[in-house]
Parts: sequence; C-alpha cells; structure tokens
Amino acid sequence: MSNNINSILHFIGIGGSGMTALAEISIARGYTVSGSDITPSSKTKRLKKLGATIFYSHTPENIPTSCTVIYSSAIDEQNVELLTAKKRSLQVLHRSTYLAYLMQGKFAITVAGTHGKTTTTALLFHVLKSLGRKPSVALGGDLIEFNSSSYTDSGDIFIAETDESDGSLVAYQANIGILTDIGNDHLDFFYDLPSIKSTYSQYLNQIQPDGAAVTFWDSSHCREVSLTFSGNRMAYGSTIGTNSRLLSYRPYKGQTRIEAVIEHTKISCTLPLIGKHNAMNALATLSVVHLLGEDLRAASNALSTFKGVERRCHLLYSSPQLKIYDDYAHNPGKINACIKGLKDSWPTHHIITIFEPHRYSRLKTMYNELLGSFCFSNQVFVTHIFSAGENMSDNLSPETIASDIQRLSKTSATSIDLHESHLELFMENLPETPTVLLTLGAGKINQVAKKMVELLNEEKK
Repeated sequence: MSNNINSILHFIGIGGSGMTALAEISIARGYTVSGSDITPSSKTKRLKKLGATIFYSHTPENIPTSCTVIYSSAIDEQNVELLTAKKRSLQVLHRSTYLAYLMQGKFAITVAGTHGKTTTTALLFHVLKSLGRKPSVALGGDLIEFNSSSYTDSGDIFIAETDESDGSLVAYQANIGILTDIGNDHLDFFYDLPSIKSTYSQYLNQIQPDGAAVTFWDSSHCREVSLTFSGNRMAYGSTIGTNSRLLSYRPYKGQTRIEAVIEHTKISCTLPLIGKHNAMNALATLSVVHLLGEDLRAASNALSTFKGVERRCHLLYSSPQLKIYDDYAHNPGKINACIKGLKDSWPTHHIITIFEPHRYSRLKTMYNELLGSFCFSNQVFVTHIFSAGENMSDNLSPETIASDIQRLSKTSATSIDLHESHLELFMENLPETPTVLLTLGAGKINQVAKKMVELLNEEKK
C-alpha cells in the first residue's frame, strides 16, 4: 500500500485484541492516536497513560477532522464511526492492512496457526531480544515482562502474530512465515476445513521468494498445506526427518526440560512453560534462530528466562497445597493441550477446571469435539456462556454443557454460579489434596481467578 498515512490515527475498538498493540506501536512511532471502545479496560487505561485520547462511546464526534481510521473485523459495518469515516472520505484501513504497513521496510516474521501463535510470537521476540537483535513485536496477548502487547525497538526485525479468524492472515508478505498448527475453528467465517487449509496455503505462498516457511510437521493438515509451498521450508516436530526434531521433553513442576536437534546442532534447555505444545513452540522459535544464523545454544539458554504471556497458562498463585492458573483457551485443541500440560507437570495434583464457554457460534460448530477435550481434568465447573454479543441459543446452557462434558469427557462436571458472593464458599470447599485450579476461557473468567488470588492473599495477612 502507499506510504500516505495520516499522522493522526483513530482506532475503532481500540481496546480489542490486536488493536491495542497497533495503537501502542503507533504512539511509539510518533503518531497522534485516539480511539473508541465501549467500556474501560486495563488496555485502554494503559493507552491513555501512553498519550492516546480514549472515548468510551461510538459517536461521529469522536473522529478527528483529518485522520486515518483503523478498524477490525469485530466492528460492525453499520458502526456509526465507520460509516462517518467513509462518508467523510477519510482513509479507512482494516487492522491487517495497517499492520502490513507498519512492517514495511522491516524483516517481517509472521506467526500463523490455530494454536500456539501468541506464545510462539512472544518466545521468538524474547529470544531475539536476548540475542541483541532489537526486534519489534505485535501480538494478541500481554507480555508479562513489559505488561504490553507490543514492543518497539530499533532493529530491522518485526515479529507479528496474524489473525485467522477473519482470513486476514493473507494480508502479509513475510520474509519468514511460521505455521504452528491447523484445525477446525472460526467456522462462523470459514465454510469448512478445506477452506481453512486453502487460506493457510495462500498465507505460505505469499512469503517473499527469498524467504522461508517454518511449519509444524506432526500435523497432517500442516504437512498437506506446507507441501503446496515450493520455497525454502524448515519443518519442525517429533517426526523423523524433520529439520528441527524434538528428541525428548520431561515435564516437572511447572517447567519442561527439552532436548532437540536443530538441523545438526543438538540443544537442551529448561523451558519455564508446561506441555508438549510449548516444547513445539520453542522448536519453531529455534528454527527461526537457525535461519537467521544466530547462535542456537545462546538462544536455547535465553528460552529459560522467558517470563510468559498473560492468560497463556499463566501461574497466578502457588503454594504447596494450591496452584492457580489462568488460560485464554476456548477451542478444543487449546483446552486439551492446556489441561494435559498441567496434568503432566503436576501428576499427583487434583485438577479442577472452571470453564467459561465462548460464543454460541463456536459451541455449535464444534460442540462434540469441545466436550471431549476435558478428559485430563478431575473436575469441571461450567460458568455462564460468554456470548461476545451473539444472540442466546435456547438449547445451550451451562447445565446442558456440564452434563454433556461429563458424558463425553468422563469426568465430573457441573454448572456453577461464581458471582463474587459465592467465591469464598467455593474456595473453602476445595479438596484437601494438592490441587491445580485452572480458569479457562476467552471472556472474563480471568477476573474470577484474580479475585480468588485476592481472597487467598487476604487470608495470609
């Protein structure tokens, strides 16, 4: 696209996932930033501190007279600010188009996939920063180390998490494109699995001719799509013949010890994350390090100092008796991988999952697969459904979902009302055995986890 971007930017839905990072980067680059959202959040408050003007409403008056307007697919076409911007003939850009603009002139590394995008993006940023490459990054979760979903530095590398939910991952022409996994999700947008694969194939085939693809070879869907890419390809996984191969991983008390071969270099490291899926995310990271010609052993050492990403199996509380984790997982693959990772890491602990179902459309399109993904949890409690603005479905309720989880996952499951007044009673009735408590979902369930931690800390005073 042209370089003709106004120095004044207005973001519709500025507190949304992915939008916040772009606003932060824009402020760091010297743009004047304003934005609108419906309710205050930690993200909008942070942006305000950085210098953005924030409106908690959507009205025509919010939009500057002259500006470029940025919006995401979460914004309805009839949004009054979007309609006003078009009526005024202002430059209006989808967030993916603007992100592609921000990457111009940089060595672009993009991360795509149904699972693992945010953590892989964050791991790669952390490692390259540790190696002195001074990268910039934009991702869909907050880096715990910086309390931010972005970081801007002076190096030539820009790492970005892509978004498959609206197909916009095809907006980029990366120097290196990572593909972490492919599975059924966002079937409210995609017609079926073949259409999902077709989009990922297009993503890979838009990599620069002299670039490279880093793809997960243990997934048959990823292999199929990767074989449509004729450029330089680096496969990773546990399969014999991969360029980067996981030899072993040993989970232990919230960490994972991994051994791997990256091309012909054997490495070992302790990863401060749980689960085989995160061992694979680390392998993707080291594959990129190899392609960049950086020191693999220094990179594997850097992995051990990774602070993590909020809401990605984030340990919020730890005592010998109780661990509280919070995770954003909301589709079957993510849910299963998270719970299994906790079970592997804490095999003698009782695993309790508090699950907040996300979107009626997602529940309908992958219901049976979702119900079977809780099998590694000893107990499941199902809260209200986070609708994300969708219309209620008469045949879906927490009670129905819990009953069906118990039937298909063969684990104890029940519905629960976890309003603040009920939390103390819930905490008092936790098992006497060592327990891992996991809050799970893409809505507001993390607020329940934080309140639980507050209650526990008050008890210690």
